[in-house]
Amino acid sequence: MRRAHPARADGALPAGAGRAPVLRPAPHGRAAPDPGHPPDGRQRPGDPRRARLPGAVRARARAAVPAAPAQRAVLPAGPGAGGVARPVRVRAVRVPAHEGERRAGPRRARLGRAGGREGARAGDDPGGVDDPAVARAGRGRVGGARARAAEPAPVSGSGGPGRSGGAAGAGADARVPEVHVLTPGDHFSPRTGSAIPTVVDGLCAALPAATTPRPRVVVADGTYPDRYTSADPVGYPLATARPADRYRDALAGRLGLPRPGVRRTLRPTLTDQDAWEPGVVLAHNAPQLVPLVHERHAAVLYAHNLLLRTYTAREADRVLGRAAAIVCVSGALADQTAAHLPARLRDRVRVVPNGVDTTRFVPRADPARGERLRVLFVGRMIPDKGADVVLDAVARLGRDDVELTVVGSQNFDAGAAPSPYERDLRAKAARLGDRVRLLPFTPRAEVAAVYREADVVVVPSRWAEPFALTVMEGMASGVPVIASAIGGIPEVAGDAGVLVRPDDPAELAAALEALADDEALRRRIGTRCRSWARTHDWAWARGRLDAVLTEVAGVSPTPVG
Repeated sequence: MRRAHPARADGALPAGAGRAPVLRPAPHGRAAPDPGHPPDGRQRPGDPRRARLPGAVRARARAAVPAAPAQRAVLPAGPGAGGVARPVRVRAVRVPAHEGERRAGPRRARLGRAGGREGARAGDDPGGVDDPAVARAGRGRVGGARARAAEPAPVSGSGGPGRSGGAAGAGADARVPEVHVLTPGDHFSPRTGSAIPTVVDGLCAALPAATTPRPRVVVADGTYPDRYTSADPVGYPLATARPADRYRDALAGRLGLPRPGVRRTLRPTLTDQDAWEPGVVLAHNAPQLVPLVHERHAAVLYAHNLLLRTYTAREADRVLGRAAAIVCVSGALADQTAAHLPARLRDRVRVVPNGVDTTRFVPRADPARGERLRVLFVGRMIPDKGADVVLDAVARLGRDDVELTVVGSQNFDAGAAPSPYERDLRAKAARLGDRVRLLPFTPRAEVAAVYREADVVVVPSRWAEPFALTVMEGMASGVPVIASAIGGIPEVAGDAGVLVRPDDPAELAAALEALADDEALRRRIGTRCRSWARTHDWAWARGRLDAVLTEVAGVSPTPVG
């Protein structure tokens, strides 16, 4: 059995650490060895070394579902030799590597030029925003090189862990002004469950309260008025998108022409940019916004999904040519994005993983299990999120001492009419009786309490999610998280989460069986998950974003101490 290596504070292992076979998403959701994993022992933050499960637990997991193929669920075990905690697995399974090195960095922007020239080209269609289908391509090695993860800026804060205190600095005269531009129509409010506003709020809230200048968030007029208080909102009138615009724009992009529909929709977001102090404009999920940013600011594309799937390399070069950096929320997404970029832009890709609020997502006071093992799924009711997979897994178990709570709706609206997929889920749930509860979408302000009631959180995604916030939130709540080994999820789960093959109810059932039968194992994994989350909170993520701002602006982003 191979001994685990102690991880560094940033989640990476020492250089030269031994490597197990790498798995990557393959056709039909199966995992296949990746022959191209870096031979030098380098690793992405959160890339675990996995040993084998103890014989008794391994046997239980294999026997849980007799009709299933050989099980490959990844289950962490207890402390290893020398007191170093180590993860273990049912069978040989490996998660993707994360971090390689590049020598060249993002383009350093020159801030403060008066006036500036407005770009004449725009990019992708806004319809790709938050669409799980954009990340289906999985991940792979790009051109023999990988994007570099941003190193954290030196920090010394006065606040606590979780959301604030980690990104304060000493000795800096000023902070680079930053403006976050949300996708048009998105809400900067805890009433929504959308990932991008959650990420922006987490990054901004991680700054000390006395930070000057405060970050700005560009958000459309008419969106939810009860906004996050972590940043100053900048309103604008929302331009109505025409239904045919996204298709016309995609065709125009293929022909090497501007995408006028997207430009018309996005232009109002930057109406006031000449009044802003020269700084960094972060375009969230909007590559087409980059050429519209005046040259007095540095423009950064902040990618939460694969945005360039309809782009040729030529169009990507034209649209993102003046991007000072291209930030991706995971190494998996960075690989996918780099595959669509011309060679000259690939060295501008940086990885800034999301964090989690460890002051709001906390373990419940009494972790003891009740009469039933409480399994929780939180997410949108769409096939890509895999709620039906966990329903099938619970049905396979056939145990009365396991109950499932499914929280979510097709969109972020509890009152919306159910989709055909939701109706199918309800029919499946009805056949399981009181072992399943279906609850509608719950606002983010209330969802932490839902996690605290769970014994196990499942994230059975079918699609290659670039970054699953639900994994981090479950881990921060101190319970085991079982998630699909696809996309950026293995990076998020680190060396603490339980990984299973996507779209495999049998393997998920085996993992649930093992956890249901072993309370000590559940507690060990829950403790490990909480520890992982505490070292990957929003202050940690903020430090990595500040490192990017330092690179692109040439000015320290740390505030006055």
